[in-house]
Formats: sequence, structure tokens, C-alpha cells
Amino acid sequence: MATYDAASSLPVPPTWARYLLGFCLILAGLFVLGDVVAATIISTIFIGAVAMVAGIIEVINAFWTRKWGAFLWQILLGILYVAFGAALFTQPVSSALISFSPDFPRPASGSSASYSGST
Repeated sequence: MATYDAASSLPVPPTWARYLLGFCLILAGLFVLGDVVAATIISTIFIGAVAMVAGIIEVINAFWTRKWGAFLWQILLGILYVAFGAALFTQPVSSALISFSPDFPRPASGSSASYSGST
């Protein structure tokens, strides 16, 4: 049986806050079901912003590394994160539609590829 340290446990939020959060999440779910396109664009912009922040933190964190190889990799990855985030943030519609391109490779449905030809 697991035991928990009382000093590290977080306080339980008040009941009204839990109900308010639940209500907001239900409204957000209904919004997503009602307008999938807007929800896709909003989530693409959010992911782009998070990637840019992560890239900036990665570049800042690179200056605390002790080896040159790790420093260069972290700088490179941070720059790639920022570039990826900027592309998502500035062009959310194009970024969201890339996965719906007919040339985009998709895995076969099911456990194996289906054969639709006649034998």
C-alpha cells in the first residue's frame, strides 16, 4: 500500500472551484464539438506558442551545460523548437492542414493492410 508524506501533499481546492472548473471544461468540450475548425486553429496556435517558449528555455538552459557537444545540441534543438513554434503560430491553418494532404503518408487501418481487389 502506498504511503504519502503529509508535508508534500497539495491542499484540496474548494468545492466551488472544482465545480467551476468542471463547468468550464464542459463548455470547452461543447465548443470543440460545435466548431471543430476554430478549435483546431486555437490548439495549433497554442501548441506553437508553447513550442516557442520551450525553445527559448532550451537555448537559455544551454548556457548551463558543461560540455561543448551538449551545448551545441541544446542550441540547435532550441532554435528548431522556436522555428517550429513560429511556423505553427504564424500560419495555423496551413500547419493544421498539412496532415490532411493527400500526399501525407497514413498508416493502414486495422492491424494489417486491407486488400480491396478481386481474386
